[in-house]
Amino acid sequence: KAWCCQHAGRACFRKISVGACADVDMQPISDSKGCKRAALAMRYASENVSYTKDSVNRPEGCYTLHHLQDGTRTLWLNSNPRSRGKGAETSIPAEGLFRHPICAAAPIEAPTPEG
Repeated sequence: KAWCCQHAGRACFRKISVGACADVDMQPISDSKGCKRAALAMRYASENVSYTKDSVNRPEGCYTLHHLQDGTRTLWLNSNPRSRGKGAETSIPAEGLFRHPICAAAPIEAPTPEG
């Protein structure tokens, strides 16, 4: 994360398979524009975002859903405030449903000249 942000000078993204974004010192992505931007940066096949707000047991913010039974991989954005801090533990392996949060690191800001 640190190398990426320092050398690229822009936001960095990471899909995690264990825990939540805070566990890897990153932030959840909470808007569709950011979710699409992360998908593009990570070279996902689709930037189409599906939305959920009713289920509490979903990762906070932007995440991917890999459904083993039908082979699909979809991009989701969860806006339920009660899902705050939730992450990959919301997967249901017995049903072949794997949810992986996509996390963002804030860009490193250039120092401002003193004067």
